[in-house]
Amino acid sequence: MKTTELYPFKELIKTGVGGIMVAHLYIPALDTTENLASTLSPKIVTDLLKKDMQFKGLVFTDALNMKGVTKYWKEGEVDVKALLAGNDVLLFSQDVPKAIDAIKKAVKAGEISKSTINRRCKKILKAKSWVGLNNYKPVKLENILSDLNSGQAKLVNRNLTEKAITLLKNENDIIPLKRINNYKTVSIAINKGENDIFQNTLNLYKENDLIAIPGNVPKARFESLQDICGKYDLAIVSIYSNQRSPANNYGIPDNVFDFIDSLSSKTNVILSVFASPYILKRFRNIDKIKSIVIAYEDNPVCQHITAQIIYGGVGASGRSPVTISDEFPLGAGMDSQGGIRLRYSIPEKVGIDHSCLFSIDSIVEDAIKEKAFPGCQLLIARKGIVFYNKAYG
Repeated sequence: MKTTELYPFKELIKTGVGGIMVAHLYIPALDTTENLASTLSPKIVTDLLKKDMQFKGLVFTDALNMKGVTKYWKEGEVDVKALLAGNDVLLFSQDVPKAIDAIKKAVKAGEISKSTINRRCKKILKAKSWVGLNNYKPVKLENILSDLNSGQAKLVNRNLTEKAITLLKNENDIIPLKRINNYKTVSIAINKGENDIFQNTLNLYKENDLIAIPGNVPKARFESLQDICGKYDLAIVSIYSNQRSPANNYGIPDNVFDFIDSLSSKTNVILSVFASPYILKRFRNIDKIKSIVIAYEDNPVCQHITAQIIYGGVGASGRSPVTISDEFPLGAGMDSQGGIRLRYSIPEKVGIDHSCLFSIDSIVEDAIKEKAFPGCQLLIARKGIVFYNKAYG
């Protein structure tokens, strides 16, 4: 636990992170007290986080109106226990007046000292001053989404995603794909609509036949699809789900696993997982799948980069942060070659501010309006990276 789960927090603490939230978890390895969430545990909040990990910033509870704590503790009582555990900020108290009254009674009873309350209040006030709230100015809501999602922020997100996506299996170094015009390829998206970002990005490198199918279609539909797809030299199968509960196979029906198991016996299969990596435990014939790429979640950036890993625009370098199965333990993963084909990214990847490109649309649209040309495809690349690719007209 200390070398894996706690490692990111240790590194963030070293860099001076200002606040950490404690979740409502039961972690017997840290505290065996029954019915006591980690948020209310002095062993976790004070002994581990504050003393062992030497965190000096603000400690936030998770919401105190959640069942993880309200199931076992009354209104007001849970707030006192959160303070006693070592938290500085109590979030979403069920009843604020009751919480204040209970805390006052705890101070009078000597359960918690006035100096402790004062010290934590001062800590919060210092944090507010640090971020400028002592000279509060309302945030302008106009363009707030674009301000929060700046080009540099998007670049950080892409770089992190590139480093995280994991190539778990790669028989005969099938990834990156080579001699791509020598075989017929089909891309099968399960639990996703047609022409998603993953399939569209695949088609930037080669025109693949595309199939999109819901995961809940009857078994007979999957069986007929096997016969169709089994005639291809390569099937790139992608699974999508952001459900995190194992109770329903993470949102993936059994028919999906049966289909991929059978298809992998008929043709070469590359499996791209935009879902929990634990779904791999549901496959019976995983040894027959040629290559497996884990993207961990379904979002546009994961889709865009995973497709490029398959065709070699980007190299894979991620490692599994969890033990998925005996075959894929913690740290599983391998590198693949990148840069053998064009990479597609955002302008900031090549040091260009995306706002510099805003005038392109108006220039091209004016030219079309003036009948200089009926339309065009504009592609701009630098250092092997395409950062603008748009059709007009």
